[in-house]
Amino acid sequence: MFRGAGGGKGLTFIEVIFVIVLLGIISAVVIPRFRPDFQTKQRVKSEAQKIVANIRYARRLAITDIDATRYIVRFYYGSNNYGIYRNRVRAANLVGSLIPIPPEITASGERRIRYYKQGNCDLRDNGVISISAGGHNYSITIQTATGRVLLSEN
Repeated sequence: MFRGAGGGKGLTFIEVIFVIVLLGIISAVVIPRFRPDFQTKQRVKSEAQKIVANIRYARRLAITDIDATRYIVRFYYGSNNYGIYRNRVRAANLVGSLIPIPPEITASGERRIRYYKQGNCDLRDNGVISISAGGHNYSITIQTATGRVLLSEN
């Protein structure tokens, strides 16, 4: 430290540079520790939002498709994928193709959601789908009477 002309104290340029370098080293060590956790949370949230969007899409199809009696969302947790089917769960009735769930993400719960013309649904299990990875959990809840789909973080 030096003493200025007015008798005040100040820092030299070298001391300021030393503090900046030290802060850079500390941040280079600390920030990467939080980043993978944040990325995992974003991946889980993104996948949960994608599943919600596809369930809502199936409901919309059931309401608007004049010729179909129902649309079904069927989850295959063993192979980590799911599909949307028109009228019955058969390969020929699959809308598009099976939708994969990334292997690092665990999904469990409701296996079948069947939507009808009025937008209501019947469920095989309890109407809750759990999505998780790396300690981050989301729940997708389907309401039977209305067919409404809700996403919540646990």
